[in-house]
Amino acid sequence: MRLLNTTTLRFEHVPDSELDLDKNQYAILSHRWFDDEDEVSYEDLLHSSSREISSKRGYAKIKGFCKLASEANCRYGWIDTCCINKGNSSELSEAINSMYLWYSYSKICIAYLGDVPRKKVEDSEWFDRGWTLQELIAPKEVSFFDQNWKTLGTKSNLLAELTRKTRIPQAILNHTAELSTCSVAQRFSWAATRITKRVEDRAYSLMGLFEINMPMIYGERENAFIRLQQQIIQKSKDESIFAWTMGEQIAASKTYSGLYAPSPSVYINCSNMVQTPGSMGFSENNGDLSLQLRILPNSPGTFRAVLHCAEAENRVFIVLTRLSNKHEYVRVRDPANISQGTIPESTDFLKRQEIRVPVSPNEAPIPIFFGFWLRTLQPVGYDQFRITILSNCESPERDYICQQHFNQGNTGIVCLEPKPSSDSSKLSPIRWIKFGFDEEYNPMLWLAGDYQLEEEVIETRDSFKRAIASKSSKVRTEEHKEAMKQGLLREAPGVLVSYVETRRWKDTPMTLRVDRHRGVHELKIKGLGLKISVQLQSYPISSTWARQQPNDDGTPSQTMWGWVVDVTEVPLPKDLFIQDMCISLTCFPCIALGTVYRFSQSAWTGKVEQAVDLAEAEKPINSERVVEEPEVATVS
Repeated sequence: MRLLNTTTLRFEHVPDSELDLDKNQYAILSHRWFDDEDEVSYEDLLHSSSREISSKRGYAKIKGFCKLASEANCRYGWIDTCCINKGNSSELSEAINSMYLWYSYSKICIAYLGDVPRKKVEDSEWFDRGWTLQELIAPKEVSFFDQNWKTLGTKSNLLAELTRKTRIPQAILNHTAELSTCSVAQRFSWAATRITKRVEDRAYSLMGLFEINMPMIYGERENAFIRLQQQIIQKSKDESIFAWTMGEQIAASKTYSGLYAPSPSVYINCSNMVQTPGSMGFSENNGDLSLQLRILPNSPGTFRAVLHCAEAENRVFIVLTRLSNKHEYVRVRDPANISQGTIPESTDFLKRQEIRVPVSPNEAPIPIFFGFWLRTLQPVGYDQFRITILSNCESPERDYICQQHFNQGNTGIVCLEPKPSSDSSKLSPIRWIKFGFDEEYNPMLWLAGDYQLEEEVIETRDSFKRAIASKSSKVRTEEHKEAMKQGLLREAPGVLVSYVETRRWKDTPMTLRVDRHRGVHELKIKGLGLKISVQLQSYPISSTWARQQPNDDGTPSQTMWGWVVDVTEVPLPKDLFIQDMCISLTCFPCIALGTVYRFSQSAWTGKVEQAVDLAEAEKPINSERVVEEPEVATVS
């Protein structure tokens, strides 16, 4: 180690093995650099004249430091500006790899806050720099001085203030706990807001906190932080390293990512993250990082992968989606713009699955709209209906029903209200269509009429009524949320329907499950006058979702994959008749009409209309429609 004699201001070499000897005690400087031309370099001390050196601002800093070091009975001092020959790349690499050790061996670290008293101590730039993090943690003793070398206090008597400012636990600062007691994510969080002059130094300045040694490659930029993480997982099974949040810097480049974080900044919210037992470790082969995690459904195409780390005793998850190879995943945000979060319940009952994630993914996942585009709603007599749509979207738009995450309940409810002047005998008996997904993200449809006396029909009508009455232009009300969670379709034992199929309408509500891999092209419902198509297609999405699902260049996406619904008419059976009229059970807001229907079991005789061309653009809808939100729009 090259040290500066505090009396002669000349260099002397001390072997690292002798640094702990009393005769070689040294002080070490921690400071915010001036501009390069104002600092005294190694070459300056060797070859420049005293006059040339003394004219630089950094020379006064060296003299002030050496004076304090001598007063502390230190024969030597070390300053990073002049004690490293930066023209020698191997020496520079050795110095950076040894830096944490050198600070820890020092008798005292003198922290020079050159912008105090002009600024308050807690506002000093010294707390914003990347290298000063290890310079605060590694030494046993740190003394703080202002611009005029007046003492500001020591690490020991400023523990509470330093912890509040840096979020570093006091036990780490006073060396009563080992760094290894803090999770990887927590240690990275301490550097989340710190900056360095060179991009690579954000990684290199953290190596000592993880006892990592690796070569310096200036010019690799952000890849330095990737290499640091790769080195860490070779020594640790701590899965908190993957618990970072996809921030704005990800959105500005790509909507997806690998498991490695792009910078310490994304750990800003991980200061309370703790490691939990159970990790099986990691392996990196052929450009893929593999690990075993428990998986929960989240939204169509996305999953919550539960990590072995926790925050406030809640397990941490990250959001993944599959690539075209079903065994490969990438990190994404879900429809609610969430990339990481916590869940309170245990997931130990779930089976572990092997997850493979490309280190540098180049294949973009296919975005899937968590909802339905109600492109066509034209049952028999559609021009005599007023159609009201209640959506689970935060900001619903015409013809789109959606939800942000799985636990919100169903996706939407459609109420078909006969107009007062309509002829009920010429209308489809359908009054309710409820949309949602099961736990495997198969689309679910629930069909019902108001004449049916089942409890679920009554509860659907009543909760729908309360939701409409409580509508708000800004938020989904509690009544709105209640309506979406009434009669959860994900818990219903729906009947799986084929790609092309005919089913008979009975005197009870009908719950249908659509295969998410095939969809339904032509499902005829005898007695309802309906033909239903539910197909996963690429289509233009609403402006709200376009903003939430941007392209890789950051511009709003205009298309994505989603479920397109076409409900078209098929003539009613000739032997359908009206048995009775009542006004007791009605589709709210269909208070005027309530018809009790009964159907015979005779053969279907209706004429089948032309199949819907799914490639067509949006069709005009002649029925009167209302999109009920907490925010309402009317379409005539």
